[in-house]
Amino acid sequence: MDVMRGLGERGDATPLAGVENLMLHFTPYAEDWSKLPVIVSGEGCYVTDDRGNTYIDGLAGLVTTQVGHGRTELADAAHKQMKELGFFPNWSFQHPRSLELAAKISEIAPGDLNSTFFVSSGSEAVETVIKLARQYHKANGEPGRYKIISRDVAYHGTTMGALSVTGLPGFKAPFEPLPSGFFHVKNTQQDPEGAADAIEQMIEAEGPELVAAVILEPVQNAGGCLVPPPDYWRRVREICDKHGVLLASDAVICAFGRLGEWFGIER
Repeated sequence: MDVMRGLGERGDATPLAGVENLMLHFTPYAEDWSKLPVIVSGEGCYVTDDRGNTYIDGLAGLVTTQVGHGRTELADAAHKQMKELGFFPNWSFQHPRSLELAAKISEIAPGDLNSTFFVSSGSEAVETVIKLARQYHKANGEPGRYKIISRDVAYHGTTMGALSVTGLPGFKAPFEPLPSGFFHVKNTQQDPEGAADAIEQMIEAEGPELVAAVILEPVQNAGGCLVPPPDYWRRVREICDKHGVLLASDAVICAFGRLGEWFGIER
């Protein structure tokens, strides 16, 4: 109740304190944000708003809270760490928690993936993939490789590079012109049998010597959780290897057990 009072009264005559100051990420209420619920607490897979309504948190926050809300052990660990060291960057320095987590991820990551570059969001991760792919090819004597291929209707983030990888025209239109060098092919729902070959066709059309990477989700979230055919990823791997193109799995939504494996690409 104290939290609810602190937020101010809800009503048509009295706007919620701060509603004119907060810019939301996505909302259907562009004209009157005061109509939106204010989430004040959570327990397990449920969250509660300031009016006492309870919701199932089907998105797990923004695909970040799959272990649930109100986990005392997580709060205790965060409290202990904040007292010890609130924050320090991996910029010319290291700290124990980043070393421990990097080692743990190397144990559970598929194949020979054994290095981790930590960032704060999925969009930032995709930006980093773009940069790493281009830097990799430059370091290997192929500086001309800069083009990135992804799929129609795919969502990869909202920063400028990640938005360029995204295959949702409506998301991109307000911010165009976007950076060049990004191309999209049909997804596995639009062309289940030919979706993998469409990637090779795009690589050949744009010039294999100019293509840096293909970026895909194991299961494409946008468009309705599009599950690929059984041999799709194997075929894409063959195509990328054939043309010297890096293959990046955007696992922001599909990783850490959500598909039954630590990483969705393992399926």
